Amino acid sequence: MYSNILFISTNSPTEENAITSALSIAKKLGATLEIFVAEPEIPTALENYKKAFKDTLRSDVQSRLASALDRASLTPASVSVKISFTAVAKLTDAIATKVNREGFSLVIKEKSIKSGLFDFLSTDMALAKHCPCSMLFLRPDQVITQSPKRFGVALSRDPQEALESSMAAALTKVGAALSDQFNSRLTLITCYTDAIINMLNTFSHGEIAEKDRADWERGIAHENDTTLRKLAAIAGIETPDTIQILGNPEDALTDYASSKKLDLLIVGATNKSHLTNFLLGSTTEELLRNLPCALLLVKLTNKKA
Repeated sequence: MYSNILFISTNSPTEENAITSALSIAKKLGATLEIFVAEPEIPTALENYKKAFKDTLRSDVQSRLASALDRASLTPASVSVKISFTAVAKLTDAIATKVNREGFSLVIKEKSIKSGLFDFLSTDMALAKHCPCSMLFLRPDQVITQSPKRFGVALSRDPQEALESSMAAALTKVGAALSDQFNSRLTLITCYTDAIINMLNTFSHGEIAEKDRADWERGIAHENDTTLRKLAAIAGIETPDTIQILGNPEDALTDYASSKKLDLLIVGATNKSHLTNFLLGSTTEELLRNLPCALLLVKLTNKKA
């Protein structure tokens, strides 16, 4: 599935956790792992400090890798890993170029967090939008081991798409494959809102009768259940674990991930042009900002465009 993984080093104080997770994932998937260290361009006026800076940076990354290997109970010979150092002016462009050139199937990055007056979420969103392959964002305070317990996949259906070839079907297949690989429990999640009920209550000059609301809720529940079970069948899941949640996805998914202690939530993005410009929304941004677990953003391109 993900055989060639690129890890973006940000030299954060908690990066050892992220490298430990990346090593565990690479080992479990039998993948190669490259740790990409972006070196800032040193101004000419500071050239005298360039060598010392680079030497220290390399030493620090090597030290973090050695510690992470020990924490993951791995040896250098048990997982294929290398470190690359590249001077870059713009990280987003450098990653997109490297992924396209070298064929990485997954990019892993420690999720940026708000600290003091600075919010670095914009970097994550730029990478999420422009990176041409799937991306896994890890929480700084958590480590994914080789045996995580719970995965979730957030699903919604575009009525205009054939279910078999839909993003929802692709996400379900990814979730099924990863949960099998890691021997983890997978939950298929769909969210729905009662916006239409609230709108009718506002503009129909009276509250909707409880019976009519109950009939609507039963219809929605039946439709969602049918869709989830069809998706499970497409992905080869014999006994699917499903849940329907009433609420806005960004809030409902965050609350669910927290209450059920998910290790990973899987969501999707699509590209409908010949350019590397994926469709993301406010839900993705809020999940990146608030989700209490790792977030896998699966990228699918429209090859016909």
